[in-house]
Amino acid sequence: MRFLYPTTTFDGIVITNSLKIGAVMLGAQRIPAVRFLIGQSRQNFELFAHGRQSGEVYAYALAASRRGEAGLEAHVVAYTRVSVERGMIFVVATDDDGLRGIIWHSGSEMRAGAAQILVEILNGETPPPTWPMVEKPFVFLAPDG
Repeated sequence: MRFLYPTTTFDGIVITNSLKIGAVMLGAQRIPAVRFLIGQSRQNFELFAHGRQSGEVYAYALAASRRGEAGLEAHVVAYTRVSVERGMIFVVATDDDGLRGIIWHSGSEMRAGAAQILVEILNGETPPPTWPMVEKPFVFLAPDG
């Protein structure tokens, strides 16, 4: 059984040019991650997605970027976590947690474009990174209990 952290929801615009590619440290394990901003009610909030969710965020952001769109409407469920060096942060929930972390409010063409990018990634045809790659882990988190 996973320990669930408090959650919060965001309904807003994922700002595609805010994406950064890197990792989070979960205990001693380095996990691929992305960091991005979501605009909601005239404020921008920084969110982190790791594991499979990071691939989904990357694919949708790349699909939007290829279409010339600067943002994507989304509903995001995120855990409120505490990072030693950063304080309170928001980490996108995963399907494994029984929560749908991100619901994209986009048309079928955008969904198809993101799905194609995910297929390319799974086939080892990863497109060159469009966004900055960050070597140092974004955050250090305690492993889930």
